[in-house]
Amino acid sequence: MSTTDREPRTRLDVLDEAGRKTLFTEARTANTFAATAVVDDELAAIWEMARWSPSAANGQPLRVLFLRTRAGKERLVRHLDEGNRAKTLSAPAVAILAYDVDFHDQMPTVFPARGERLRAAFADQIEKRESIAGRDALRWSPLTVHPGRRQYRGQRAGAPGGGVVG
Repeated sequence: MSTTDREPRTRLDVLDEAGRKTLFTEARTANTFAATAVVDDELAAIWEMARWSPSAANGQPLRVLFLRTRAGKERLVRHLDEGNRAKTLSAPAVAILAYDVDFHDQMPTVFPARGERLRAAFADQIEKRESIAGRDALRWSPLTVHPGRRQYRGQRAGAPGGGVVG
């Protein structure tokens, strides 16, 4: 069945009360963390959920880098506000969310039906790519952070990602 053969959706699903509390009304910034390691499988599971969020032409410009070692976090905290340094160092995992302005180079992989055409169309449009990448990555950010917060809030750092480094 193609997407054009589907019956029109007449009713939207509603997020239940527990989901609304987790994502919106009771969501808070974590300031303390348990001394429990965040393992690769946990980060991969959260990333697997978050990576399905929408992006223009499936461009997927979001890039996420996890830091788990003390050395990696120390390199990061030099760039943070003083008030965020101690809690960042104490977190078992920290995610850096960014976007790739050259996301169009991956279009043949992420959108095989039109990838080459889209890559060529975006090739000389740096301003347009920056706008799309920034908007789409910003759209992804809550979807990326919240699944982790839901699973680990009050226990561990909660943000998924693509790569894990020191």
